[in-house]
Amino acid sequence: MNWGAHPQIYACEMEAAAPFYSSLAAGAIVEIPVDSTPMVAGIGVSTVLAENWPYLNALVDGAVVSTLEDTADAIRSLAKSNHIVVEGAGAVALAAARHPHFAGKRISVVLTGGGIDMQILASVLNDDRSAYLVPSRIRDYE
Repeated sequence: MNWGAHPQIYACEMEAAAPFYSSLAAGAIVEIPVDSTPMVAGIGVSTVLAENWPYLNALVDGAVVSTLEDTADAIRSLAKSNHIVVEGAGAVALAAARHPHFAGKRISVVLTGGGIDMQILASVLNDDRSAYLVPSRIRDYE
């Protein structure tokens, strides 16, 4: 399959922890607060590493920030439809690929990280948001 001479590369982050998106917007590395939720295990960091910034800034075309709900939906979809188990850090790539910006475009998604806690996976599969949303976000659904 020919992906073209210059495929675009996007970083995928969750709204609970999006330091690259924030740094791109600021034009420099920034430190952000990280919401405490098991869904961001694996990518829940507050800043981009200084030694990575020059490479990311030069090689990555942008960042897509997905909601926790979209990430949970990606986990659920992969598990139920494809029998693939990924943690939030991996499923965020599929959640990002479903973003309207990519509609009709040819994309490739790298799925990584099967280290999701089984109780969190069960909660995601049963759509029990109280187990994976940050407490301030749960009120939005009550």
